[in-house]
Amino acid sequence: MQDTKIVVQVLFQPSVGRPLRSWWWTRRAYKRIGYLRKEKEKLWGSRSPTPREKRQANAIEAKAGNNRFHTVIRFVVIGAGEYTRSRVKELSGAFNVYENPETGQYFDTVTVQSLWEGRIVDFCRSVADREFDSWALKFQTGVPELAALVSIPNRQQENISYAQP
Repeated sequence: MQDTKIVVQVLFQPSVGRPLRSWWWTRRAYKRIGYLRKEKEKLWGSRSPTPREKRQANAIEAKAGNNRFHTVIRFVVIGAGEYTRSRVKELSGAFNVYENPETGQYFDTVTVQSLWEGRIVDFCRSVADREFDSWALKFQTGVPELAALVSIPNRQQENISYAQP
């Protein structure tokens, strides 16, 4: 762990400028809201929506009605050798605090593996060049979620004894 270097990259773009994609996402969101809020028909009767389904619908509606950002989080772990997966899991655990059981949103970790060195170099180059559309799994965040992701932590924390600015 002593010689390991880690790069954490958070990229985001406003979700404007692509009207068809935005329209399609909004349409799917409101269909989901409608499904969550309506009565559920079953073979032997129907039931009204549960309080959890109502909260989920409200959360989706709040996100669909506000400004959204396409967001990408990428990690580059250099020098960890066989412990690379472990380091990535540790890092992604820091971002999983934003998991929302109400809406079912969470961060899924995908590790880049290749037999060809060129693929790894391409990934590192896309991180260095801050390329948004390559080597990324995008997800949408609202303004409060994005603010939580990109806020800089306080450097005066007592539990970080070896931190360097």
